[in-house]
Amino acid sequence: MSRPHNDPSSCTALQQALARRFPGRVLTEPDDLARYAADALAAARAYRSGFRADALPAAVVRATSVDDVCRLLEWAQEEGVPVVPFGGGSGVMGGAVAVAGAVTLDLRGLNRIRRVSRQDRTVEAEAGVLLSDLGEALDAHGLFFAHDPWSVHVATVGGAISTNGAGYRVGGYGRMADQVLGVEVVLAGGRLVRTPAVPAPGPGPELHRLFCGSEGTLGVVTAAVLRLWPKPEAERLVALRFRRFEDAWNWVLALVEVRLQPAVLDVGEEPGTGEAAPGGFRTETTVYVGFDGPQEVVEGAVDRSLRIAEKHAAQRLPDEDATEFWRTRHQPGREFARRVRAQPDARVRARWGRLFDYLCVSLPASAVLEFRQAAFERLSREGYRLAEFGLWGCPELVSVAYADPHGDPAEETDRRRLAEVSDWLLRQALRAGGGLEYCHGAGVKLHHLVPEALGAGLDVLRAVKQALDPKGILNPGKLL
Repeated sequence: MSRPHNDPSSCTALQQALARRFPGRVLTEPDDLARYAADALAAARAYRSGFRADALPAAVVRATSVDDVCRLLEWAQEEGVPVVPFGGGSGVMGGAVAVAGAVTLDLRGLNRIRRVSRQDRTVEAEAGVLLSDLGEALDAHGLFFAHDPWSVHVATVGGAISTNGAGYRVGGYGRMADQVLGVEVVLAGGRLVRTPAVPAPGPGPELHRLFCGSEGTLGVVTAAVLRLWPKPEAERLVALRFRRFEDAWNWVLALVEVRLQPAVLDVGEEPGTGEAAPGGFRTETTVYVGFDGPQEVVEGAVDRSLRIAEKHAAQRLPDEDATEFWRTRHQPGREFARRVRAQPDARVRARWGRLFDYLCVSLPASAVLEFRQAAFERLSREGYRLAEFGLWGCPELVSVAYADPHGDPAEETDRRRLAEVSDWLLRQALRAGGGLEYCHGAGVKLHHLVPEALGAGLDVLRAVKQALDPKGILNPGKLL
């Protein structure tokens, strides 16, 4: 395992060694290091991890080439120095938070789009390319990249791969891993590996998927070949309102039954004037559903979905509602970027906030309503306020958000109570045969539940980790 480098003399020696190897690309000033103390995880949401955003890296290396990454990881393994990869810093689970005595590797300098192939419908992009920049570059080729999270103006290609994120088009195009054909990855020790970048890269397991969702613990992704799509001939997004979540749920299942697969499906149950839900909450459910593709296919899909919605007591909302939803979908990312500019010290940003949490779990469709009832009843008993219960893309991807309206994030007892509620809900999902997270990774926030989530599979993953990173230098304390 890696050895500590967090005493002053060791840090100074480490900084000097890095400065010799990477002249002009090493940050050591406290104000610079403070920018890398945390990502978008707030301490109030970190509960079990003990995260307080008080650790600083010993140094930051700003890589500008794959060779930089190879040389850093070769040196780090020889010296036993941990390395924390850092992309856009928009992760909400602490997957990029600093480790005392470690080197943070800033990958945003690897920001080149190496190749676009219209015929292959692929792009080779480096890890530091912003998703928004990638979209703009592809527009001129009549192509688009379907991964479209709220953080598109902040998130990078490498960060999206490391968490295997999900975006607004997850229903029609899948998660990030479904859009990666091949990766270029640097292993601990500096070895560079490139996997085949074709839809069927056999024989054997698809190795590129090993690094999708691994949060930088198995290797540092430096570039990827991504699947693209021709810009659709037609796109339609409509908004619906249901007084009961159960009606919206049955409508979604009816779409599945006739094999209507929306590109966009956002189902959000929020406090409202509808009928009483479990736990005494009064809610109403808003749905945004969208299709893309050939004109006649899109028109037919929208028409059929609306006719099914009528059978489930849906109210069609004005098209302006759907337009506004789509226009503002990236606003949280822009707000995060504004906060970073206003307060570059990540330690300060991480201490802002309130007692609020949101969970994104995957469940068998047959368990969703039971999970919803259990969640609402527990939240009601705790006196918590429901913010939203929803589906994203398909019936199995479920989110729930809630807040303690009277709690104080500075109070240990209030934070502990939030931790207990969140852990209880996550364990309910696991007992139902579900998954711990479908979107953001585990990071430090959910690290304590990974053994329960993976079971004996964790031994397999740890064996892979031991084979690829025997000294444990890659992003310690995250995921594994």
